[in-house]
Amino acid sequence: MVMTNEELQDYKIAAEKLLNTMGKIMALKYYGYDGKYKIKDINVYEDGFVELEVSTDKPVPDIMDVKIEPNFVYGKYASASDLIGNLESQLRYLGNNKVSVLIVDDEPLYHRPISLEGHEFKENPEKFIHLCNGSVVEKSSGFTYPLYQSGIIAVDEPYHLSSIDNEEWWESLCDDDKIELNKTYS
Repeated sequence: MVMTNEELQDYKIAAEKLLNTMGKIMALKYYGYDGKYKIKDINVYEDGFVELEVSTDKPVPDIMDVKIEPNFVYGKYASASDLIGNLESQLRYLGNNKVSVLIVDDEPLYHRPISLEGHEFKENPEKFIHLCNGSVVEKSSGFTYPLYQSGIIAVDEPYHLSSIDNEEWWESLCDDDKIELNKTYS
């Protein structure tokens, strides 16, 4: 599929309007994210696949509380990838089911565990939420790590809160854990 310059410009205008109306409402309702979107570039490939490079006026958080999910279950938290997937789904209203959104910011997104040393929790406990189930959550990224009895983090086993689909894990959270998670991410 080839687009003329005029068609590209029309698509860009339509996509930006859609992102800043339906997309903005969805992001605010679901995630509490109130950003504005600007399309920087559009790439259209021969098979009709459209790739949109989008910037935002506010950084997209690594972890977001899903406002429509009050329970502590899989789906309680979301990542930037979840937001992007919802934006891509909405862009189908423009008549193309093959659309990809790339958020182009100063910092890369998409489930990136920060580089930690095993002793980090012992040295900087304020950067973590210590859960009663024997794990810790690194506050800035939303990644969880098993914690050994010695206080050392199992840095090779990170799981983003938005990816934990184990019902038993969620059920193992105590009330204090839930309060602290809500305080940090809501």
